[in-house]
Amino acid sequence: MSIDKYLSRVHNKASYNCAHFVCEVWEDMHGKDSLSALRGFLCAQENREVVLSELKKIELLEKPVNNCIVLFQRSNDAHVGILIDGKVLHLPEDSMARYEDVSYIRNVRGFTKVRYINV
Repeated sequence: MSIDKYLSRVHNKASYNCAHFVCEVWEDMHGKDSLSALRGFLCAQENREVVLSELKKIELLEKPVNNCIVLFQRSNDAHVGILIDGKVLHLPEDSMARYEDVSYIRNVRGFTKVRYINV
C-alpha cells in the first residue's frame, strides 16, 4: 500500500485531527470503519473523551504488528497513528502528515507511553 496520497493531509483543530486521519487510512487498508472505536478522539483536543462502551472493541497487542494502530500518551494528551512497515504514519497537530519512527515521536514529541492496538 502506498502512503503517498495521505502525506498531503493537514491537521485542522476543529475538523480533522489524528483520529480522523487514522480512521481514513484504516478504512482504506482494512475495508472497515473504525470510527466508533475512536469516537472519543474525533473532536477538538479540549473536548476529547474516552467512550467506555467503545473500549471493548479495542484489542491491546503485546507487541507491534504491521498495520496496527499506535496510541501515544502523555499526561492528559493522546495521539494516534498507524504502524506501516516499521514506521508510524500520523498527523501531528503542527504539520502535514508524517511517516516517522516510533522513537522519534516519543522522544521529540514527548509521549511517555506507547501502546499498540487493533480494532
